[in-house]
Amino acid sequence: MRDVVSWYVCTMYVPSCIVPNHSSSRRSRIHRMSTAKSSSSPNEGESPSVASRAIDFLTLTRNLKTTKRTGWIRAGVTQPESIADHMYRMSLMAMIASRAANSASASDNAAEQQSQLDMNRCIQLALVHDLAEATVGDITPYCGVSDTDKYKLELNTMERIRDMLGPILGGERFLSLWQEYEAGQTYESKLLKDLDKIEMILQAQVRRYYCCCCCCLLYIRWLYPVVFCL
Repeated sequence: MRDVVSWYVCTMYVPSCIVPNHSSSRRSRIHRMSTAKSSSSPNEGESPSVASRAIDFLTLTRNLKTTKRTGWIRAGVTQPESIADHMYRMSLMAMIASRAANSASASDNAAEQQSQLDMNRCIQLALVHDLAEATVGDITPYCGVSDTDKYKLELNTMERIRDMLGPILGGERFLSLWQEYEAGQTYESKLLKDLDKIEMILQAQVRRYYCCCCCCLLYIRWLYPVVFCL
């Protein structure tokens, strides 16, 4: 299966790997496929191809779609959301919240406009912030893992992802985005940490955890000016 996908990526998306289609004969197609297969499977000592790196990464991230969020499992929720479900809505929230914040400050003076949120980076942070959970899973404060150990486990995973992607696929960028989110020092990372909580509140509302939602309404009332008036 890996060889077939690598062949498709090479022939469709990597110009240097495209072979001119001089003939539509079955023999020509087989020759092209076998050539791409051999190029996508590096010999010992050779670095993986771009297609192979991408497939390894995307195969790993499948775990985000199939791993359910630990908090909802502990709460006994039926059909709990996956990590990918959470990350996707956070990405949408990052897109609209950063735009709203920038629109609100559009009439401010030039000095304040310089601190406007980078919407693209907000979305990227949302897509990357829980990426390490593809390997370590969704670790909550109730899992018996210290914050230090959790950070080390996730850092090791992100370094592995960086090496997996390599420079050409932006591996270092993935790691730096994750570290920025963990540090929580930039405007964008602070917003994303708040959106992480708000997304959980929205999910709790859908699941009709009214007690949880009522308690969190106070948090929202405090947070709203922070999110939309950075």
